[in-house]
Amino acid sequence: VFIPVDPTIRQVCILYDVKPHNHPVFPQSKVTYSVGELYRKCVQAAGVVGCTTRSVQIASSTKLILNGQTVSETHPSLINQRQQQKIINQEKSKKFPKGLGFDGVWHEYQKDLQRPTSERYIHRITTSDTGGRVIFTFVPALLALVHTANDFQGDGTFKLVSGEFDQYEITIWHEATSRILTIGRIYSDRKDKTTYKCVFDGFQDIVQLLTGQPLRFRALAKDGNLHGMGSDMELAELQAAGESFIRINEPVHSGLHSPTALDIMERISRICHVHCKRGVENLKSEVSEEDYRRLMEFMYLESEAEIKSFTEWYLIKCDQAWWDHKLQPFILSGIVHCRSKMSEQSWAITQSTTNMNEGQHSWTNRFVGTRKSLVEAILG
Repeated sequence: VFIPVDPTIRQVCILYDVKPHNHPVFPQSKVTYSVGELYRKCVQAAGVVGCTTRSVQIASSTKLILNGQTVSETHPSLINQRQQQKIINQEKSKKFPKGLGFDGVWHEYQKDLQRPTSERYIHRITTSDTGGRVIFTFVPALLALVHTANDFQGDGTFKLVSGEFDQYEITIWHEATSRILTIGRIYSDRKDKTTYKCVFDGFQDIVQLLTGQPLRFRALAKDGNLHGMGSDMELAELQAAGESFIRINEPVHSGLHSPTALDIMERISRICHVHCKRGVENLKSEVSEEDYRRLMEFMYLESEAEIKSFTEWYLIKCDQAWWDHKLQPFILSGIVHCRSKMSEQSWAITQSTTNMNEGQHSWTNRFVGTRKSLVEAILG
């Protein structure tokens, strides 16, 4: 029986089966509270959005916090990357309480709506008539530069986002700084024509909203600055763009009084020659070297007679399906100038490849990473 030294404390302590014991130290593999908090500081300093164990490891702030040591040198428990990832996940859960998927993006969008328009990044989230979800992200100051550009390029990439959503990146060449700029990123989880039209309608709406001026092509509008639009050969995208851009048309200027989507695209579309040649490369094993060279130059056919001659020659040499795809009006008019209704000047100025856009994909992937959650891909 144990009693307090202080007689005013009227309590006793009775111990049964008294034996010596101790409190063992935690095993080295367990992250202690102090070590966990130290690593947490490293995560916060490196940036929670898009954070990975590697990004923490290589961040200059990490060495400062750890007094020059690496993460694994700090404590044996941090050799295990799963322990590091656990802390990273905890920080992400705190920063994004609605998760890292679509619900998390919606939450960030609602926060953006509380800011002035000029400070927002997520400007619209909508759903197409076929159920495609579309997220529009723009930096207003960059988007305004579309009014100074000769053309723009649009192309999708599936590498950035893990899951259903793909990114559609819109780029321009900025003459004043001699560099490529991404002026917008749009995310969608469908690639049908209806959803693509939703993409282009939203693009035009937001250009008007944020810059006070509509998007204008020289062939369609009196004060247009854009000579053309560069893209790959995705038919749904081309058809949707044509339908959407009908609203730009000024009949007195363009001469088009009841234009179709094809009428519009014949005047503004150039399709990437690199994408065209990739398909030809698949035919290399089926033809001679001389025939292969002729196939690789089909985009330079100069007349309807040459197209007819090439078609007759091709059908003897190869499977019809590849050339049937190229012969579609929305596609061939963007590849071969004699099928286009762009002016000589606009055809020459509008770039014949989307290499500029593809380069921006690579730049984004290098700095943001690939296979990211939707929230981190957008905010990264």
